[in-house]
Amino acid sequence: MESKLRKMFETQYEVNVVAAGKNWISGFSKDNRRLNYARAIYMEAIELIDSYPWKWWKNINQEPDISNAQIEAIDIWHFLMSLVSLEVKYRGEDKNSIIKNSVSFYMNNMKFKDSFKDLSVIEISEHIAKHAITLSSSSDLEERKVALRLLIGAFEALNETLLNGKLIEIYNGKSILNKFRQDNGYRNNTYIKVWNGKEDNVYMLELITQKNISNDSLYEELDKIYKTINNLS
Repeated sequence: MESKLRKMFETQYEVNVVAAGKNWISGFSKDNRRLNYARAIYMEAIELIDSYPWKWWKNINQEPDISNAQIEAIDIWHFLMSLVSLEVKYRGEDKNSIIKNSVSFYMNNMKFKDSFKDLSVIEISEHIAKHAITLSSSSDLEERKVALRLLIGAFEALNETLLNGKLIEIYNGKSILNKFRQDNGYRNNTYIKVWNGKEDNVYMLELITQKNISNDSLYEELDKIYKTINNLS
């Protein structure tokens, strides 16, 4: 478990370098914007909740969009790893030390998932949003530490309840999809995100969870589908 977690934290560190610059670990992007990962988490948690028919005044009997909920959970995981690294780092630490301490802190606080057992996906997501809001708005160090521990516990509960233990496969798949997007014009708005009525996220998820495509073959499979559906040579 520790080695797999370390690999994901390493991958996310490099993803952040590409997205926000090599000094992202300072909490600011390359254009000096604050990297509010806690805010990103609670916004994703809200989107996850909206994957379920909770609105009693509108479509209350429709089926939940489980695929979208799983994708939102993985987006939360991207931001949670980044937040943990920012919160536990010490001044002057190098990359390897930051990752080592982040993984250790995360594993030590996974036990708090028991605080959220027997809760529904929506209820767990509400706790994720609650603790992320505290981390986004509070300057009290002890309050922030407690909120981060409970946030980790809530996410682990979500992993078991919603992702069925497939966090690693789906996270790696989303990272491969993100690279595929960048390679095909995402930054300059030429990338086509909706393929034949379905988002690329859904295709990625189906390839992994239904067709058992390995991460090694995923990029090639996405490329085939993208070019075929969008009539690209």
